[in-house]
Amino acid sequence: MKLKLFKEVPPNGLAIFNGSYQTSEGKIVKINDAFEPPLPLNRALYLCDDKFHIEILKEQLQEHSKWGVIILDGKGASWFSLCGNTKERLHKIDVDLPPKHGRGGQSANRFARLREERRDWYVKKVIEVTHRVFIGANNLVNVEGLILAGCADFKTELQGSQFLDARVKAKIIKVLDVQYGGEAGLNEVLVQCDDLLKNQKMMKERESLTQFFTSIANDGLCSYGIEDTLYALELGGVEKLIVSESLKKIRCKMTKKTKEGEETKVFCKDSEEDFAEQIDNNFKVVESVDLLDWLMDNYQRLGVDKLELVSADTQEGHQFLNAFSGLGGILRYKFPLPSQQELEFDDEFEEEDIENPL
Repeated sequence: MKLKLFKEVPPNGLAIFNGSYQTSEGKIVKINDAFEPPLPLNRALYLCDDKFHIEILKEQLQEHSKWGVIILDGKGASWFSLCGNTKERLHKIDVDLPPKHGRGGQSANRFARLREERRDWYVKKVIEVTHRVFIGANNLVNVEGLILAGCADFKTELQGSQFLDARVKAKIIKVLDVQYGGEAGLNEVLVQCDDLLKNQKMMKERESLTQFFTSIANDGLCSYGIEDTLYALELGGVEKLIVSESLKKIRCKMTKKTKEGEETKVFCKDSEEDFAEQIDNNFKVVESVDLLDWLMDNYQRLGVDKLELVSADTQEGHQFLNAFSGLGGILRYKFPLPSQQELEFDDEFEEEDIENPL
């Protein structure tokens, strides 16, 4: 039935899941779903198994930065974008430049001048296409970084040209020598820049976490930990949400019938077995989902402008996971959080204790 919703295969391909599973209560739940993935599928996969294989889709859900690559030489230029494991050719031009003229005589200077004019035109044409490809409708550069590559001097001429937009020039992170142009040259770039692109992602994570740690030390315009951050999210006060990729928590929504009606509570634990205490207190499980998945599905609904996933591979990321439970937020404005309210209550209680020892 789901396939009837699609008149043709979407641009990014189609993910289809059909099967059933048994819940802990013994109920059989049928799954029949089809949707377009967020990024293009690079290969076809058909599997009949006792579980759904979603590894490719989970990788796509990770935050991927978009990078630009320009490969140019004396035969032409190609523009590519890299995002996750997806590469796309954005544009291509071919050029026929006159070679150096070896003969002397009166025509030597004219041939040299024509050759230089043709080279200048070629570099300006590359700049024109670069601006069109990498500067979006919002007048901002649409890539995190830009790599220039080629087997001639054109790449350095492009980088040093006064006509290249300063915003684009600021995004250039590497200038490389490659033997080939086009797709073959791009493969050389990927081999040479594997560590570079990975480190750029880590640098971005470090900057984000440094902002978070600085906010804790200075203005306190942040929340950290599971309870405080979820409380701030429900109030719509989180501007940027920072989540560790290694966050392992289960979000469980439970209800319990009371004299006044129905009581609903949300608990976050390490595993489903940890909810036994609440179940013993007559709570019934309504929804149980991985907290990381729930945040990724609902952050926009909760008014968050930006969600940033950080790894635990860096020193800052490891500290964020262990000291702050892998969840924090940069707030729009200050307001009391649950942990701060508890501290205020404890302070008042201690003061009362001193005045009235009995």
